[in-house]
Amino acid sequence: MKQRKKLSDYKYPLLLTVFALALCWVLLRPYTLARHDTYFHLTRLESLVEAIRNGHLLPRMYPHIYNDFGYAVSLFYSDFLLYIPAALVLLGVSTLTSFKIFETLIVVATVLSAYYCASKLLQDKTAAAITAMLYTGSSYFAVDLFTRGALGESQAFIFLPFCLLGMYNAIFGDAKDRTPLIIGFTGLVLSHNLSLMLTALLFAFFLLLNIVRLFREPSRIWELVKSVLTVLMLSAFFFFPMAEQLLTEKFFSTYHCKIWNPGKAAIRIRHLFLGANLSEDPVFTPSLGLTMLIAFVVCLVLVFRKPKDDLHRFFSCMFLVACICLFASTSVFPWYPLDPYLNIIQFPSRMFIFVTLFLSFGVGFWWSRHVHLASRKAALAIALAAVICFVQFSCVTAASLKIILEQKRTITNTSNMPFWDENYLNGNNNRQLWRDRELYVNTVRGVHGPVDYSMERDYDHRYITFSGNSTDNALEVAAVYFRGYRAVDTATGEKLPISPSKNGWLQVEIGSRPSGEIVIDYYGTTIQHISPYITLLFVLGMLGWHLYRRKHPAPANA
Repeated sequence: MKQRKKLSDYKYPLLLTVFALALCWVLLRPYTLARHDTYFHLTRLESLVEAIRNGHLLPRMYPHIYNDFGYAVSLFYSDFLLYIPAALVLLGVSTLTSFKIFETLIVVATVLSAYYCASKLLQDKTAAAITAMLYTGSSYFAVDLFTRGALGESQAFIFLPFCLLGMYNAIFGDAKDRTPLIIGFTGLVLSHNLSLMLTALLFAFFLLLNIVRLFREPSRIWELVKSVLTVLMLSAFFFFPMAEQLLTEKFFSTYHCKIWNPGKAAIRIRHLFLGANLSEDPVFTPSLGLTMLIAFVVCLVLVFRKPKDDLHRFFSCMFLVACICLFASTSVFPWYPLDPYLNIIQFPSRMFIFVTLFLSFGVGFWWSRHVHLASRKAALAIALAAVICFVQFSCVTAASLKIILEQKRTITNTSNMPFWDENYLNGNNNRQLWRDRELYVNTVRGVHGPVDYSMERDYDHRYITFSGNSTDNALEVAAVYFRGYRAVDTATGEKLPISPSKNGWLQVEIGSRPSGEIVIDYYGTTIQHISPYITLLFVLGMLGWHLYRRKHPAPANA
């Protein structure tokens, strides 16, 4: 019979929750800070709410973004966790307040996920609490939240500890315990694509470092395959439609490949830990902060000790990867010749998220093995760690707040918010026309000859009536092209061919029809329609299998 947990068993989670809430002091202000990506994510939130109100529970296209041109942002940036603040808005909470609550929940979820995974990995609750505070109170997490407003990468902080625990299980621990790895990577798929890509590469490197062990125990490889397939099925409703677009269409970021210049934003070695520039003038270059410098020294001392067990070997691998990530974030790394290939990373400082993860857990490992304090001294150590992390986090937050207030970048309402994300404009995009797009809102142009037209719109439908066509013609509609648009001749019900125009907008072939009426909407592709059912059926299958196993447990020697 299981023993009931006492209130004292929850003391660390409760204390860490209070710590996380204290870190969010800046959100108590009556306005919202307009950080680098804040308008982008607020627009996503408002667009999701609008779509739900119009009956689209899993929207792929937001038709009013970019001056009513429409933009399929949710095909490339998962809205999965964004449904939390969207639900609050639908219940009557303001958009800005819902956004702040969501950011607070991200911080709380981050500290609790780090604590849970560290306690499982280290088997030491005090060490786990210190790990969680170092990780959540890190400078880079503060930068992500309150300097950049990078909601996606901030969400990735929640799931990376699960990935780390899953990596240990896959290589050294109980390989059949696939749950942490599945939670971690599914969460990354549904929160931040770049973090997913980089984590997958680092995980592959971990596997390469331990390839001999994997071949000696091939059952671990099979468990990894099952984990990968599970992640794919759970995230199919988002991952498959995104992959379809990326594999079948050309986009501005991948086709022109020169939106970002990572080499320009690389960090000088002397500024890795101290000397951050949180302003975008001349270049935004964050640093890791004092706590990570101390953590690096602790881990450096620890790594030179002879590994005594698998956990020690794992942390030695972890420190090696942390050093590689540090090197990759600096200006010493050959970013400029690799820019055309690594352009998608945007900022080398993205590697800081992994350095923060590995060093925080490294300190936790050191504490669990080499620090043995009485309960009162342990409490004092945790209080000291909490104060140091809070002060560091608050200094970064205050520095960002000062810059934002000096530039008068505060948000008190969500009307007329600017939106910017050119990554997924069509590869044919005409830069000059796009800069002047306000002149072409809701317009239609005959590609091969003039036509007269009128257009009406509801939420996601364009009703176009045209006349005066005297040639084999096509209509260029002021909308960003994505695979999945549908155009129907209302008189005959015939579906008309759609393609990207030479300007990257929507082009509908009307043939030699002298006049007519067509309806255009974003209907979606077959994969977009099927993929949610793949996820749903897989989840139901997993639940069914779990219930079956509870009633019919496998033999002990199976």
